[in-house]
Amino acid sequence: MVSSAMWLSDENVTQVVQAVSLGPFSFTLNTVYTGIMTSITCLPVVMAIVLLFQYSRPSSKGGRRVRDVETAGPAAAPTQQGTAKGLPHWCKYVAWVLVVLSAVGSAIFTVLYSLEWGKDKSERWLSAYFTTFLADISLLQPVKVVDSG
Repeated sequence: MVSSAMWLSDENVTQVVQAVSLGPFSFTLNTVYTGIMTSITCLPVVMAIVLLFQYSRPSSKGGRRVRDVETAGPAAAPTQQGTAKGLPHWCKYVAWVLVVLSAVGSAIFTVLYSLEWGKDKSERWLSAYFTTFLADISLLQPVKVVDSG
């Protein structure tokens, strides 16, 4: 959200060629540009968090029993298989800290941006954010699924 607010520019400065209205939203080329740039800006941070979660090794505490989530099988004792590959288990904690900090920071800066905007700019930001959401669903999420598969 805050990335979308950062990329939102005044349409008084830029030329508006044509706007497409879809219900209460009005989409311009500037709105689409804002959506694409927001997705590109957020991609490295999101991918870093995903990779930290994905490649962190489980904790090596011997007393725990691990349940096989994929097969929904019974709990099995963890086995030691030589040297484990991947990131240390504490990287999951780093990933959780990054998730919380990015959520709280984004909320704070979005509120600060919205305090200086009026109704018109807030509506433009909402349509730009909607465009970003659609671009993320249609373009970036399939790339993440293909990349992790």
